Amino acid sequence: MIKSIRQKEKNVILLDGGSLTKKGDPYPFITGETTVRAMNIMNYDALNLGTGEFLYGNKLLSQIDELAEFPMLNANINWGKGKKWSRSYLIKEAGGIKIGIVGVVLPGPVKKAGLKKVSVKEPIEVLPPLISLLDKKVDLIVVLCHLGFEASKALAVKIEGIDVLISAHNRKLTSKPVRIGTTIIMQASNRGK
Repeated sequence: MIKSIRQKEKNVILLDGGSLTKKGDPYPFITGETTVRAMNIMNYDALNLGTGEFLYGNKLLSQIDELAEFPMLNANINWGKGKKWSRSYLIKEAGGIKIGIVGVVLPGPVKKAGLKKVSVKEPIEVLPPLISLLDKKVDLIVVLCHLGFEASKALAVKIEGIDVLISAHNRKLTSKPVRIGTTIIMQASNRGK
């Protein structure tokens, strides 16, 4: 499907909202490795760290980091003085349009993961200054929001300047975009939907 889209369209950016594995996955490291290798083949542009990436601690994050040929994003995690597994944002250009891509995740599961020296803030705290910064550098701002659809919509109400918000965490696929103010919101599902 991705190959077909790229053959038809020149300016494609491929993103993932997060959670390559899930709770109860009997083989999370095989799932993580297989998924990242497939993402590399498809030339993903970025992965937002979702709750699934924190279920198995540093070992899974390290595996993804080692294998991924694309950046990992997350703006509301502070990695402290240890290994920085993600960056706050990425700027990509497509069709002459500069696109700022930011990722955020639900704080609760990250806190429960027990990663040492890692702290996490609420997305509402980190997004406004980051969007203000990106607004001066890009033409379009995309937020990969691993909070679930209802929380993503609530975030769009509170924060101005988000052009596109791609919601992840629930697997409830939206068939049509939802517009809140000037923000277009879509809910990602799983398994390529």
